[in-house]
Amino acid sequence: MTPSEKLGLRMPTAAEDAAIAAGIVADSDTMEITLADVARMQARGRGRSKMAATKVAVTIRLDADVLEKVKSPAQTGSRG
Repeated sequence: MTPSEKLGLRMPTAAEDAAIAAGIVADSDTMEITLADVARMQARGRGRSKMAATKVAVTIRLDADVLEKVKSPAQTGSRG
C-alpha cells in the first residue's frame, strides 16, 4: 500500500487529469503552478517576517487608583 493510499488518496486517471487541465485552461481566474512558483513560495518560509525589536520593556510605578482606572472595563474596551 502506498502512502497516498494509506491516507485515503488516489491519483486521478488520465481522463480525470485531462478534464482538470481543461478546466484550468478554461478558467481565467486559475493558473497551473510551475516548479519555479513552488520554489519561490518555499523560499518565503513560514509566518511573519522577522523585524527589528519594536517594543522596549519599561517599569513604572502608579498609584493604585490610577492603575484601577487603567484596568477598568471602560478603558480596556471589555463589555462585562
